[in-house]
Formats: sequence, C-alpha cells, structure tokens
Amino acid sequence: MFKKIIFLILITLPLFNCTTLSEMNEKAKGDGVPYIPGI
Repeated sequence: MFKKIIFLILITLPLFNCTTLSEMNEKAKGDGVPYIPGI
C-alpha cells in the first residue's frame, strides 16, 4: 500500500512540473491567465 502511494507520487510529480512550466510560459507571454488543465 505504501509503495503504491510513493509510485503514484513519482508518476504525478513530472506532470505537476510540466503544468508549472507551461504556466510560467503563459505568464511570460503576457497573458496573465495561466492555463490550468482540468478546470
């Protein structure tokens, strides 16, 4: 059970890193509205 939680965290961390990078890119463009997937 504990190993599954660590596995899920390892899978989701790169996804969060990708979203934060894309948000920074959107802000750098000057839009001011970062794209948040899933909303």
